[in-house]
Amino acid sequence: MWFDGKVFRPLKGAGEARFSGVKGILVAPDGRVWINSSQGLQAIDASEMARAMQQPDYAVRVLQFNFNDGIRGIAASESSTPRLTRLSTGELLFATISGVYRLDPERYRTNPSPPPVYITGVWSDKTAQPLSPSQLEAQLPSSPESVRIDYTALSLTLPQRVQFRYMLEGVDTQWQEAGNRRSAYYTTLAPGSYRFRVMAANEDGVWNTNGASVMLVVPPTLVQTVWFKLLCALMAALLAWCVHRLRLREALRRMQRSFDVRMAERERIARTLHDTYLQSVQALILRFHSIKAKLPKSDEIQQQIDAALDAAEAVAEEGRDQLMELRVNHVCQGDLAPALAAACSAACSQQGVAFSLHEQGARRPLKAGIKDELFAIAREAVANALHHSGSPQVRLQLVYGATSFSLEVRDQGKGFEDEVLQLGKRERHWGLTGMRERAARIGATLAIHSTPGTGCAIELVLRAKLAYL
Repeated sequence: MWFDGKVFRPLKGAGEARFSGVKGILVAPDGRVWINSSQGLQAIDASEMARAMQQPDYAVRVLQFNFNDGIRGIAASESSTPRLTRLSTGELLFATISGVYRLDPERYRTNPSPPPVYITGVWSDKTAQPLSPSQLEAQLPSSPESVRIDYTALSLTLPQRVQFRYMLEGVDTQWQEAGNRRSAYYTTLAPGSYRFRVMAANEDGVWNTNGASVMLVVPPTLVQTVWFKLLCALMAALLAWCVHRLRLREALRRMQRSFDVRMAERERIARTLHDTYLQSVQALILRFHSIKAKLPKSDEIQQQIDAALDAAEAVAEEGRDQLMELRVNHVCQGDLAPALAAACSAACSQQGVAFSLHEQGARRPLKAGIKDELFAIAREAVANALHHSGSPQVRLQLVYGATSFSLEVRDQGKGFEDEVLQLGKRERHWGLTGMRERAARIGATLAIHSTPGTGCAIELVLRAKLAYL
């Protein structure tokens, strides 16, 4: 350790250098620090020590003298024996358990030549692939579980002291210190190209910074290809579409059940009204007829009774019309176009109004519940035109489009007043409100285009996936 004036700080050695079992320390006149330890005789240059004192985490480079240089044993442990000293001649004397050794630092020569580096082979999943010095690329199998890269450096003096560092670009973020190990190991490399680089230093720490490199190519497996991922995305989209279709079909099935329940309720109400209200009114009318028969024909009361009976007959007739609305207005038998043509032409002929129906596009089958609501909306629109517009003719058009279905009822009458268009309904009339409610139930858009004096057009648009079977 070294003291910075306040605290002691540990001295770190680069590579595999350690400072353990230290028995002697001295500082030479040139500033070099000599250490006699269980690792042998170690030397640290003055410049390295100065840098370590400026940067506490810096690892100093160490010049090592050990068994590779002919030194036997480790530093002697007897406290009475000098461990390390310097003679007046500049030579160093240091003691080990095997004897005393002498070293003249001035006569020690270093090797200035960096060692040449070679990558000798690549192992992947126990399969060897030798590499020649000129080979710049190696092809690996898909999804290798383990990869071993062998390399070496030529040093004829002390090959056991050659140090290595390597980096696999794309995996490592910094150089890996390998010491004198001559292999690098990697596992589970993802598909792609990787550049492996390795550098080496000789026994005196002179680095070959150019080193050697090779490109490793890992091809993707079937499940790692872009086409497979696109296919998975397509399958996921198809599955989502199928789920959407199933949910839509279930929603339409629930809607159809709701239509059936509503129709059954309408029929129940119609039967109840027929069996109670209309029968009672009819019985009351017959009773008043019997009373009228007993009065003189010239009696004024009989005339009043006739007027009341006419009103009662009108009420009964209106009640029967309402019953018919409850029973049949919501049900469309067969295709929509023929059913509308039959119902609307009969209503128009009674009022002396011309009626025409036109179809655009190939006729396509409509869903049962949707068809019933469209029938009811179109019939109500034609009835409104007959009762309120004063038009000499009514035109109905059905358009079977690829993306939508549309229905339009157009007349050439007096049109709607501005107040009706703003409110969306007539006072004490519920035809327009009923059409809007039916359109909302099936997810359609209902629009009214009208200018006073120029006629009116009621247009309904429904998306194809909701309309067609």
